Amino acid sequence: MVTSLSVEGDDGDTSGRGRVHDRATGARPGLSLDGRHSARWAGAALTALAAALAGGFLAAAASARPSGASFTLSGEVHGTLTETAPCGKATLDSLTADFQIFSAIGDVLRSPGSSADMTGKPLFEITFFSRTGAGGTFSGPFSQKSATEGGPAVLVQVPQAYAWIATSGTFTNHGRTGSVSVRLVPDHYSPVDHPGPGDLHLSGSWNCAAH
Repeated sequence: MVTSLSVEGDDGDTSGRGRVHDRATGARPGLSLDGRHSARWAGAALTALAAALAGGFLAAAASARPSGASFTLSGEVHGTLTETAPCGKATLDSLTADFQIFSAIGDVLRSPGSSADMTGKPLFEITFFSRTGAGGTFSGPFSQKSATEGGPAVLVQVPQAYAWIATSGTFTNHGRTGSVSVRLVPDHYSPVDHPGPGDLHLSGSWNCAAH
């Protein structure tokens, strides 16, 4: 439907010195009478669209980029364990994910009769055992013997010193990626390590590149 246009000044006259109005709707179209405003608007819109698309692509690329591993322990031992991508020190597949990280966190006491050096930056080993080679998400309760029963299991160890094992919570292991939030108790079934002092909570995730 064709409607008439008038140009209205700020004082309400129609002398052609002001804004363009659509008399049928009262709206002010985004077009000037010579079309130059439309061209400028279209150019600005295309520029904004291109910027938005570029930002989206960059965000997607950043999210897909490997970020390494980060685990937080709380309880008798507390602090954060991190390993940068591509997690070259880790052994990662959908059956077993194993991280070995040196870190001076918490107050880890020397185990009686242990030769492990608990000063400086002791080695912490975090191991995830999936029940199947396909990996997946596993939820507790977990048996305290789960590590010797084929999993699923989560172990935290200071090798030759202390060990803890998960009894509740959830973890996901897909090899190069995964996440965890579990409660751990002293592991009384480890053949080489002493039960860790007190309970722990372990949370975190990993996203590691292939190597």
